[in-house]
Amino acid sequence: DLNKLRAEVLADTIYENLGIKVPDKQQVVYNGKYWIASEEILEAKPCTLATLEEHRDQLSEGFVADALLANLDVFGLITNANILMSEGQLYRIDSGSTFKYRARHGEKVYSQIACPEIDSMRDPQFITGKVYHRITDEEITLQVKELVRNLPAEKIRVLVGESGIDQPEDIEDALIGRIAYLEERFVTGKGESELESLATLESFPEALREEAQGFINSLMQGVDTIERFVLEHKTDFEDLESLAADIPQSNDYQIVSPHLLKVLDLRQQLKSV
Repeated sequence: DLNKLRAEVLADTIYENLGIKVPDKQQVVYNGKYWIASEEILEAKPCTLATLEEHRDQLSEGFVADALLANLDVFGLITNANILMSEGQLYRIDSGSTFKYRARHGEKVYSQIACPEIDSMRDPQFITGKVYHRITDEEITLQVKELVRNLPAEKIRVLVGESGIDQPEDIEDALIGRIAYLEERFVTGKGESELESLATLESFPEALREEAQGFINSLMQGVDTIERFVLEHKTDFEDLESLAADIPQSNDYQIVSPHLLKVLDLRQQLKSV
């Protein structure tokens, strides 16, 4: 998937802009297929869980970036092979599970209006949570401030545009929306969880409120249509209730009464709406 390869290079570019160690990568063509070529990290060693715990402070500095990019496979699905140590520095070497992509195959939801990974990646029942569960909101706040300062909307558009990724506006909107959510939640002092934040339209990032309002308006129009139908057929519903008792209970009746015909006709009208 060429687009997934471009997404991986883009994710590494964002990591670099946030001061997080990643190897230099390039998209190449070999034997007629697209690949990612990565520089060799000299004297690199894979990290055990104990190593990650020993270097928790350094590793945790990239937590908000991991959540922003939805890098659920930052440590590896089974082992911690996606983090290498070289000369005291931790390198994230595999960003293939970022944005909407899963580590191997398929896609996942990549929200444009929230960053649920800021909570789920701290949950100890998941691999990332076994390392990140002790990260505090105070630590996150400091990282979000750095994120806002180093990755403004204008820079996001440039980086995404240079990546050559398909439908760049989707990634741009998602990154901008997720950063706005993180800033409103952790920097402006609202301190709400994702579900609490999404409970009211006012908590949406400013740039997304108009879109959200349009969606709500569409839902309300649907409700109005249903309510008008109920009002227009009020007498029909009342007839159904009053005539229900007249419907024969046996399946072997021979005579169909006018009352039953009206009930059946009304039912058919309602089914066709």
